[in-house]
Amino acid sequence: MKTEIFDKIVNLVAETTELKKECILSSCKTEDLVAARCLFVHFCAASGIPTISIAEYMKRKKPTCISNYLASYESFYKSSPYFRGMRNTIAKRLPEVCPELSHNTNVNV
Repeated sequence: MKTEIFDKIVNLVAETTELKKECILSSCKTEDLVAARCLFVHFCAASGIPTISIAEYMKRKKPTCISNYLASYESFYKSSPYFRGMRNTIAKRLPEVCPELSHNTNVNV
């Protein structure tokens, strides 16, 4: 069930950012991919998924990298109107794409 939720969220992020799922989950550090990863991690965490589970799905050895993505999310959100627009698009579409999360009010954070 959790993998299904991860897949739905990453696919929505990929569609919104026009990046490939595989690239988002890679370790490539280009700004657009890091921003997409931040969106993915944010929506997973806001949905109540533990950071260790997010790290496992992303095949990261240390869950501390998830904390780094969450911190970077804040920075992107404050500095980039384009990032905020993508975030808002994902937040609006997430309940439709992943209705099992619609009971969770944190996804719109």
